[in-house]
Amino acid sequence: MNVEQSYYTNEFMKHSNDIKKTWQVIRTIIKSGNKDTFINEIKLEGNVINDPVTMAEHFNSYFTGLAKSLSS
Repeated sequence: MNVEQSYYTNEFMKHSNDIKKTWQVIRTIIKSGNKDTFINEIKLEGNVINDPVTMAEHFNSYFTGLAKSLSS
């Protein structure tokens, strides 16, 4: 168990009889894990691609190719 998991386990145990505090802990977990990251452009073979559809196609191609190579 890592340090973060241990911390939250302790918090839940400490506040097991206080539903309001339990929900506060849950909200802190949700807020800390809710970080949206947007990619505006990627560089591929020296070319800058900033069209979202083209970027999605390249990511899809990369990850499906990765899965195929790992299964081989």
